[in-house]
Amino acid sequence: MQFVKKDTSLQPEPGQGQGRVRAESGQSRGRVGAESGQSEKIETESLKNKIVIALSEGALSKAEIADKIKLKSVTGYLNRTIRSMLTEGLIEYTIPEKPNSRLQKYKLKKD
Repeated sequence: MQFVKKDTSLQPEPGQGQGRVRAESGQSRGRVGAESGQSEKIETESLKNKIVIALSEGALSKAEIADKIKLKSVTGYLNRTIRSMLTEGLIEYTIPEKPNSRLQKYKLKKD
């Protein structure tokens, strides 16, 4: 019985190029025009409202907030929104002396 060694290299065949697609320098990413700012503001306000509704039931961690508002996981957008809500004074930490605690939760700020 003979064994045949398979070529397992990741090199493209001659004439195939590098296999990567580069975006041209002139192309833009994401949203276009003035609508992007308005649309993002509406999305942010909507997300803030969802967070307020979720926190009305009690203190929640970021993962619990994401679950309540039907996100698959904690996203950067959720992190930024929570951070802005903390800055605006809409919500507060449950452990203010340890903002980076793994046990940190968020609650609505009492007036």
